[in-house]
Amino acid sequence: AAAKPSKEKAERRDSTASATAAAEEEWAGLQPHRQTSCKKLHSFLLGHKAALVKQGINGTAVDHLVVERATEVETAIHNKFKNEKQDYLSKARSLCFNIKKNGPLAQQVVMGHISGEDLVSMSSEQLASDEKRKEMEERMKKIMDSNRLDWEQANESKINDMCGIKGDLLKASLFTCG
Repeated sequence: AAAKPSKEKAERRDSTASATAAAEEEWAGLQPHRQTSCKKLHSFLLGHKAALVKQGINGTAVDHLVVERATEVETAIHNKFKNEKQDYLSKARSLCFNIKKNGPLAQQVVMGHISGEDLVSMSSEQLASDEKRKEMEERMKKIMDSNRLDWEQANESKINDMCGIKGDLLKASLFTCG
């Protein structure tokens, strides 16, 4: 029984290695910067393989899907930015970063729920993880609140709590009658 898990692990490694080798062969005809983009997209998408396998998806299938999706996304970037190498590189970097950091996004790309063209067209807000999105919303809410003219009135109880003003002090005036 002890040999079986190591045999399965070896088969999974072989599957990943053969899919990667086939992909690199397919990408060999591309320009160097496009090859690099494909390899990085592949690497970052493959980084989310464990989560997909945990969901019950066959690991060998994931290996092949990752190759297809990396190629699809790179082709979409290339088609959108054909004559603009700097824009191409910028978009490729942005997508790699977001795929690496946002597991649910990467999983949707691998499973084909988000096409390469749709991914390339997404804004940075759409690419952000749920945590980052909430963080940005909170930051925007704070900015909006700080611009309110009635902020002091709306937050009077919070201010009093922070300053330790309670009970009779709330009714007290700053000046005493003579």
